[in-house]
Amino acid sequence: MKIIDLLNKIANGEEVPKKVSFAGLIFEYDEDDQMYSNNEHKNICDYAFLNDEVEILEEEKKIPEKIEYYDDSIAWVIDGAGQLSDVDKVIIDKLNDVIDYLKSKGE
Repeated sequence: MKIIDLLNKIANGEEVPKKVSFAGLIFEYDEDDQMYSNNEHKNICDYAFLNDEVEILEEEKKIPEKIEYYDDSIAWVIDGAGQLSDVDKVIIDKLNDVIDYLKSKGE
């Protein structure tokens, strides 16, 4: 992706990558300042021209926590009587199985 494309996304309020690499340096996006800077707090535009390419760095993805049956995060699936349906419980159990499997693999 080009520097100009990143700047256009920022100007248009679009989502941008959190980290990019350019010229051997890693730059992180600061939402408050709306710019990419490195550890020395220098703007990526101090190093690059608008048509220069940057490498988008993958963000580390974390394994989510297991889901509890009566957690606030799943309150939307509880019926008027305050109960989860059997189907909802099966889905939650399967998701928790997947989370356990991922944790066992250390991913």
